[in-house]
Amino acid sequence: MPRRMSDRSPKPTLKPNPVRQLRRHRGSGFAYTRVNGRDVYLGGWGSPKAQRAYAELLDELARFGGVLPFNEATTTTEMVLDCWT
Repeated sequence: MPRRMSDRSPKPTLKPNPVRQLRRHRGSGFAYTRVNGRDVYLGGWGSPKAQRAYAELLDELARFGGVLPFNEATTTTEMVLDCWT
């Protein structure tokens, strides 16, 4: 006997997780993570600067309830230059 839709158990709902793993961007070699749908570049992959930036990012996420106040005026070039130096 086929099951009706009402007989199926509901799918579990997943809570959004604002904290993502630190990843390596293959093209540039930068460490990055995705927060609220945006990539945040943190410095050279494996560098102490990237590790510090990631720890600071996690602290900031905890302080603002999982949402970062992004500065819309920051350009991609500024972010890359900041990570590169």
